[in-house]
Amino acid sequence: MPAFLTEEERTILAHIPALPSHISLAFRTMLATGLPVSEAANLDPEDVLLQQGAVFLMVRHGKGSKERIVPVTDVVVARELLAFAQTKELGDNLFDVQAGTFKWYAREIRKATGVDFHSHRLHHTLATRLLAQGTPIDLVQEVLGHENINTTRRYAKTAPERLCQLAPKIEQN
Repeated sequence: MPAFLTEEERTILAHIPALPSHISLAFRTMLATGLPVSEAANLDPEDVLLQQGAVFLMVRHGKGSKERIVPVTDVVVARELLAFAQTKELGDNLFDVQAGTFKWYAREIRKATGVDFHSHRLHHTLATRLLAQGTPIDLVQEVLGHENINTTRRYAKTAPERLCQLAPKIEQN
């Protein structure tokens, strides 16, 4: 089963704002977009797009060198990301870090919180959230950049509460 953030692990989300501001924004961006660290580390300011009032990221260096456009699903993160990108020079790296830096901060979060945290759990968490909200699985597949929908289907099995919602409630006498 994919590992996603449980309610108990929300301490991670409480710890992220204590990181340097650009690192905090990067982790919150990974949670709001499902990007793995390698894709987040490769973002440039021009990859932050405002289209029809919504913020998207152009992922140019995804798996298999495929490009895709990913929505930023959190409005607060979207606003901050757009403003942050506008402070950068064209051609700069958006977060000024490499993937290893994010992995280092993930280890620091793990040490500070005692939660078995890896940055890829943000990817899993977004997938689970989107599916729990009723987002069609093919859209979740596209957002996450999965080539095979069976990879995305693994996340559908992580939300057993949705199964319970299918059963109608009955009144007992």
